[in-house]
Amino acid sequence: MVVLSAFCVANASIQVADGIVTRHLDTKRGRLLGLSYKLGRVEFMRKGSPEFAFRVDGKMYDGYSVWRNVTVEKIEGKDSSRTVKVRGVSFDGNIGLELTYTTYPGIALIRKTLTISNKGKKEVFITDVDVETF
Repeated sequence: MVVLSAFCVANASIQVADGIVTRHLDTKRGRLLGLSYKLGRVEFMRKGSPEFAFRVDGKMYDGYSVWRNVTVEKIEGKDSSRTVKVRGVSFDGNIGLELTYTTYPGIALIRKTLTISNKGKKEVFITDVDVETF
């Protein structure tokens, strides 16, 4: 388990926290699902929500899809920020994905970014990008 200002990674589970906001993710079986997103004790996320969704040439990719070669990297910034990067490749090998979660000292938020990359041999059209689903 990873905790980010407490970051923990264990058993395909990632926890990112800054002391006020806490986010918990599940990467079991190649899926990328949100388990919890709390501000204090208030829960905002439905357990098992996909962490993202988008279409490539009309085909849906989301946290429920199977992602291969899922890796997790922890990074400590010079500005005392802490980042967790989750990377994977789509089940068909055509799409690369990077989810980034960053906390900053003294700020009650977790910044999330989604990076999509084309691993195929032809140009693709990306639509309906949803970076956050609760």
